[in-house]
Amino acid sequence: MDHLAAHRRYLLLAQGDFVHHLMTLLQDELNKPATALYVHNLTCTLEAAVRATNAQFEPPHVLARLHVNLYPNCDGRDDCGWDVFALQYRVDGPLGTLFPATCAARYRALFTQLWRVKRIEYGLHDAWREHTILQKRLKYMPEVWGLMRRVSCLRAEALRLCSALQEASCVGAEPAWAELLAAAADRHDLDTLLRLHHNALDRHSIHAMIHHTTQELQSYLGNVLNETLALRSFESTLHNGINVELERRERIEQMKAERVARGEYAFTAADEAQDKEKRKIFHQFLASRKADLNVWARTYRGHVTTLILKLALHTEVSLQTLAFRLDYSDFYKRGDAKLHEPLTYQHKRLSEIGLNLAKSKLFDRTKKK
Repeated sequence: MDHLAAHRRYLLLAQGDFVHHLMTLLQDELNKPATALYVHNLTCTLEAAVRATNAQFEPPHVLARLHVNLYPNCDGRDDCGWDVFALQYRVDGPLGTLFPATCAARYRALFTQLWRVKRIEYGLHDAWREHTILQKRLKYMPEVWGLMRRVSCLRAEALRLCSALQEASCVGAEPAWAELLAAAADRHDLDTLLRLHHNALDRHSIHAMIHHTTQELQSYLGNVLNETLALRSFESTLHNGINVELERRERIEQMKAERVARGEYAFTAADEAQDKEKRKIFHQFLASRKADLNVWARTYRGHVTTLILKLALHTEVSLQTLAFRLDYSDFYKRGDAKLHEPLTYQHKRLSEIGLNLAKSKLFDRTKKK
């Protein structure tokens, strides 16, 4: 039972404090190219994360099996550390019966997908922190207020989607995992445990959209996640540009104060002309960033709308519910006529309610007769 619970906590990222602290420690290291990473360095970081979180209270035989591994892609891409990092839970001996090689591959696929979503959510929270720090310095730079506010709204929109995806993945598989752990605690036979284990992995794979029945959804979700990750890169570029301009203006104010203290003119005509040129370049930078953000917002919302539509048309009821949760306020529905089709989750739900009401009325009439 300890090994089943450990797989869920660490390979399926259910141990929240450990996952968050591990990402914090690994952030700088995983931003490097994959070829610059070494397993022994990452293993030291993993041990530090274990000692600093509730993972330290796991039994020694569980912690001894938790390792770091790197899985570089073979398609010639230049991966970064985030793309190849994975946690591995090593099993041997009789445990191999309950955790065969096929299960290890499924856990690896689930970890990759969940780690990707968690990484994007972590990056967006990090962008919010940078935004909050930077916002305090923008009192005398009103030209960026509107752009910063729009970026903040779009980030909140993307964060909400990431949170909904993670919650759906965890909550949707919760009953299957509860049944599996209860059966393990009651010491059911091996065939029952294997069946329940595969069922739990199936439920998790469906809600993570990497199951064979959700292959189409996986590509649409990948488009959404790629665009969400692009927003983090956009914010980094924007913040760097604003910081450079802020530092330039602060240097000018400091130079003015020093000149006044020496009894000189604070600002000469040449200085003013140079300052105007720099401000013009900065305004062009902001205009370029606004245009890029508008393109990103249209692309992102188009991908999200397509994902919601495909979720609503899926045969899995829990995925239809996820579509409703992603667009509970009809925000995306108002922007795309395709979401008004009668096969979406809202229409299905209303049809079911109407059918149940009709059945209850018919039953009441029959009872009265």
